[in-house]
Formats: sequence, C-alpha cells, structure tokens
Amino acid sequence: MIGEDALHVLRFCLVLFIAWLIWHQFWIPYRIDYFRQRLFKLRDELFEYANAGNLEFTHPAYTDLRLTINALIRYGHRVTIWRIVMSMISLARSGNSHMANGYIEWKEQTERIENEETRNRIYAFRNEISQIMAAHMILISPMTIAVVSAIAIYLRACKMMKSLSAARDAARERIELLNVELATAKARGHHLY
Repeated sequence: MIGEDALHVLRFCLVLFIAWLIWHQFWIPYRIDYFRQRLFKLRDELFEYANAGNLEFTHPAYTDLRLTINALIRYGHRVTIWRIVMSMISLARSGNSHMANGYIEWKEQTERIENEETRNRIYAFRNEISQIMAAHMILISPMTIAVVSAIAIYLRACKMMKSLSAARDAARERIELLNVELATAKARGHHLY
C-alpha cells in the first residue's frame, strides 16, 4: 500500500516536472519570440506608413511609437503583467509621473497632426501595441491564463444563462397563449384534436 502511494507521488512529481519543462523550455521562449515578431512586423508597418509620406520620421508621434516598439522588442522577456503592475505601484508611490506625462505629450503631438486619417492611423498603431502587449502578458503567465480563462468561462456562462432564461420565458408565453386558445376553443365548442 505504501509502495502504491509512493508510486502515485512519484508519477505526480514526474508530470509536474514535465509540465514545468514544457512551459519554461518551450512555451515561454515561443511566446517571447512571437511577441517580438509581431512587434517587428508592426514596426515595419509604421516605417512603411511614414515612408509613404504620411508622417515625418522626425515627428514626435512617430519617434515615440518607434522607441516604444524598440524597447518592447529589447525587453520582451521582461514584459509580464506582474512587473507592469509592480512598476505602476512603484511609480504611483514615488510620485513620478514621467510615464503619464510622456503619454500626454505623445497624445498632444498626435492631436497636432492635421490629417485626420493619419492621426487615426497613429492611434491605431498605438492600440495595436497595447493589444500585442496584453496578449503577451496574458499568455506568458500560467496564473494569468487561469484567471482570464475563469473570467471568460464565467462571462460565457452568464450569457448562456441569459439565453436560457429568455428561451424559458418565450416558452412560457407560448404555453400561456396556447392555453388561452384552447380555453377559447373549448368555450366555442370546438375540439382541437
């Protein structure tokens, strides 16, 4: 009996080790490479957009976006939700609003772009950077994957419950309508079957 328990514990430890190995040796490097590749592609698109004459290469909106992308490419292995949260807490405690001021300055520079289509495209580039970062931060951490999955399942279940509730209410209304029709038919002396 003790031998079987020890064998189960050994199997469990082996499975945990294999899962850890897969996660750290394959999944995380793959996600970091994929994150960087998406950023390289976005940086190329930004360059091509500016090269087409839509925006000056020296414009602060362009240079700030390019610097942001370059920093994310360089430090992609350090971009996790926990580090972002801890950095934000640290900045809030220190009273250093450099990041917030930097964004405000970038936004002001972007708002000065006269061509509305160009301005919207620059905002779209910024939004795409945020989406790439969000996907990376969610998929690099098993805890974040678990939390986001639980939230998604909960929201899906809520939506399904609303749909089921609506279907139940529609069925009740239909049954009530049939009962009224049946009572009316009986009162007139008609047989429905």
